[in-house]
Amino acid sequence: MGLDDTGSYTLWEDAKKFAAMIVFQMVPGDIFYLRRITATSYSDDCTLFRLELPEAQVIESNNPYDRVAKKKRKIAAYRIHHLKKLALREIAMLQTTGAKKTDIQGFLAVATEKFAAQDSNHHRLLLIASDLQENVRYAPELNLKDVRVAVVGFQPLPNPKKTQNLKKYWTKYFSNLGARRTQFIRADENIQLERL
Repeated sequence: MGLDDTGSYTLWEDAKKFAAMIVFQMVPGDIFYLRRITATSYSDDCTLFRLELPEAQVIESNNPYDRVAKKKRKIAAYRIHHLKKLALREIAMLQTTGAKKTDIQGFLAVATEKFAAQDSNHHRLLLIASDLQENVRYAPELNLKDVRVAVVGFQPLPNPKKTQNLKKYWTKYFSNLGARRTQFIRADENIQLERL
């Protein structure tokens, strides 16, 4: 997920709420990268954090009186809860830096690398909280094959026609990179991971 940290994007607090919604809905085995979108989105200083929830252990006993199995399930649930709590605390403390330019391409380049590092069995979801006003225009090689894209906390332009054209442009752009689907979700909506 990329959080647009530029002066033109005024929904920073809403974007943080979307990031928190994602963390809250994560399940064991999920990996979540949170990054800033700035003038230098590809650089390491745009990394906010990486959250990986450990895979759920297979507990062979379904016996409700099996104390060992019950304890293992409880420890696993506590660990997941603790990791989520730490991530939510980090999100709450994030402050905007108000970067001067928006480098969407650099963010997409990092996302391409992260997706390529995972095996093909993983579901890939790219979240962008932005007004999509790209103005750096690097041209890296990008691959979003089978990725679902959701522009969450989308900040429309004042002119509805220009906003419609902007959405069409980015939908086609992501599709040309191989994205399976692109959705635009405004700040006043909620998101559910299984529906994206």
